[in-house]
Amino acid sequence: MKRIKRWIGMLFILTGILFIGVFLIAIVNQDTSPLSNINKYEKVKRYDVLRAELRKYQLEEYTHVLLALMYQESRGEGGDPMQVSESAGLPPNTIDDPKRSIQQGIRHLNDVPTYGKEKNVDFPTIIQAYNSPTPPPSSLRLRRNSKGIRA
Repeated sequence: MKRIKRWIGMLFILTGILFIGVFLIAIVNQDTSPLSNINKYEKVKRYDVLRAELRKYQLEEYTHVLLALMYQESRGEGGDPMQVSESAGLPPNTIDDPKRSIQQGIRHLNDVPTYGKEKNVDFPTIIQAYNSPTPPPSSLRLRRNSKGIRA
């Protein structure tokens, strides 16, 4: 009888482990399946104004950075895909025109590196300051990289 209970217990444990394993594999495959990655970034690439504004400020080298920021902020959706209302001195989500949002985002992206270069701050810290007001807080002003920033 003890032997049967032991086998049932082992079978129960193995079934649980198998169930958890299948569940984890399903979750991982859901995010990495080729079908879910098709056109994943299309929403941020569709704005023609983006390239025109980058060219206007001679920031073409930051195209991928700006696309990544836009994807991180809004996935390219909504009226303020760059989430930059605050950098224009407005309340959050006040900008409701994607073109205006991109123009303000690129203007802000232009201001932050300019300020960073004046203060001799590296690019990772400049990107971190993108979501900060201009000029960035004093905690960012003299740092060499984001590892040195303390809350």
